[in-house]
Amino acid sequence: MKSLLTIAALLGVCASSALAASYDYCARGSGPELQKTVRVKLELDGVDAGADAPRIAAALIRRTMWEGRAERVSVEAFDEAGCAAALGRVESIKLTLGADELASLRSETTRGAAGTGPATAALAASAKTKVEVPGAVAAPDGAYYTLQVYYATDRADKGAVAGTVDPGTRYGIERGSALAFGAVKVSVPRDHRAGQLETPSIVRLEFSSDPKRHVMLQSVEPMSPDAWRAELSKRAAAHDQPGVLLFIHGFNVSFSNAALRTGQLAYDLAFPGASMFYSWPSRASISDYNADQQTAEWAIPNLENLLSEVSKLAAGTPVYVIAHSMGNRVFTRAFERLLAVDPRRRAAFRELVLTAPDIDTEIFRTQIAPRILGVGPRVTLYASDNDSALNASRRLSAGYRRLGQAGNEILVLPGMDTVDASKVKTDLLGHSYFGDSDTVISDLFRLIRDRKKPAERGLLQQVQTSAGPYWRFP
Repeated sequence: MKSLLTIAALLGVCASSALAASYDYCARGSGPELQKTVRVKLELDGVDAGADAPRIAAALIRRTMWEGRAERVSVEAFDEAGCAAALGRVESIKLTLGADELASLRSETTRGAAGTGPATAALAASAKTKVEVPGAVAAPDGAYYTLQVYYATDRADKGAVAGTVDPGTRYGIERGSALAFGAVKVSVPRDHRAGQLETPSIVRLEFSSDPKRHVMLQSVEPMSPDAWRAELSKRAAAHDQPGVLLFIHGFNVSFSNAALRTGQLAYDLAFPGASMFYSWPSRASISDYNADQQTAEWAIPNLENLLSEVSKLAAGTPVYVIAHSMGNRVFTRAFERLLAVDPRRRAAFRELVLTAPDIDTEIFRTQIAPRILGVGPRVTLYASDNDSALNASRRLSAGYRRLGQAGNEILVLPGMDTVDASKVKTDLLGHSYFGDSDTVISDLFRLIRDRKKPAERGLLQQVQTSAGPYWRFP
């Protein structure tokens, strides 16, 4: 018996020596073409790198993930608060490492080779890397990932346009006669940075889209309502955390841009269910503000019907809504009408996120809020005092304050979490911070993925007012 136990113990030692040593890191890379923060899980089969693991991880990350374009790479143990910019995505590297190979890597990294030595190059070539985003499919060379995103639109369907290679031309700026349904494929480059919607830049002498560098709309596939409903239901329940993420765009947005933004949000939030967008017929022109206002009113019944459809996809499938700018006018009125017709529909909605809403503040406070706050889903308002687009909207609206404006008159109401995003870094207009700021993306990740309250998300400071508390990014 003793000999059998001894043999079993020896077998146990041998088996454990072959197990992977796992490391969970926050990696930061910087260089002229790259500024990134990612979460990396490194698994080394065969050996444990011990104290050398951070240097070896940095060398492998530089070669495998960033192809040498990061001049400096640093890694540290993953911490949720300290690595907030990387919450929406996890990279993994798996590698089998022998004692001799470990010795070579130690020698190179100790000499400061920073991932440029032959041992690092050879091992990087054999390393298995992937991005852990639910539903993302890697290109054969791993340079980008493709996601399927569903859509509903009341734009006129122009059909396949002969002689064009741009799938975004399928739906234009005209109003359609009924809702149309389908799916698009959106590609996201491997080196995508959370909170960025990478598109070609003349400044960088980029005159056409490249999936290795830009978020791209690859295809548009119209579907029958029944096929769309069945596929969306199946995709929504495909993972451990089921659900539907619904994005509703604002003024001056094309169908193509709405698709790109939804793909980026789904990727950055690593949303595990089905992602979709509703695209109302914005004219996608900054000079057509008044026309878009009229169309936003016209679109309300169509979105009401869509919300009803989505709420009935499958029992227990939660719906998370992110509305932006003028899209909040369409959404809040449609949601209000839906609850008036059938209050049971509210049970499907978990989080309603109103970002930079271009709504008259008093109309929201007196007419809309009493009907949608405190009736089931949590409502979160993101506002900013540096939103040039809403400042212009206020001037065009006889000076009436917009709900998405912050400052001393930021709206605080019971049943709504108000977040002041004035301090976050975003685009020049300060209007698209919900998708252009990795700080806001990280907060949305905790809100939607983890369903944490503002005090639990670790990124916000509480501000007390006579109307109650609100929250702000420091």
